[in-house]
Amino acid sequence: MAAAKPNKHQVADDLTAAFWNLHGKGRAQGFLSVRGVVRTAIGNGVERDDLARALDLVAREGRFSISGATVDVALGKIKRPGGQGRGYQDPEDQDDYDKEIA
Repeated sequence: MAAAKPNKHQVADDLTAAFWNLHGKGRAQGFLSVRGVVRTAIGNGVERDDLARALDLVAREGRFSISGATVDVALGKIKRPGGQGRGYQDPEDQDDYDKEIA
């Protein structure tokens, strides 16, 4: 029998725990707050590996708050060469692809 696929909350919780182990010490923001942002991002379709890279970038840049905005900015930087991206685009939302690129 194949192993059960982890649910979105478990993926988010594992990713948050890994981030917290590396970058959580000394933060004023609590674990539950960070986990909420991560759960929302995963729930909105952000790929786990992209989110992990974005969280790492936010921490390496010395940002002390994890929010949807800081994650979106980091996703834009990792998704486009030179960091000149338009941010995260949901592959399920075709309207994202109908917009003219500035």
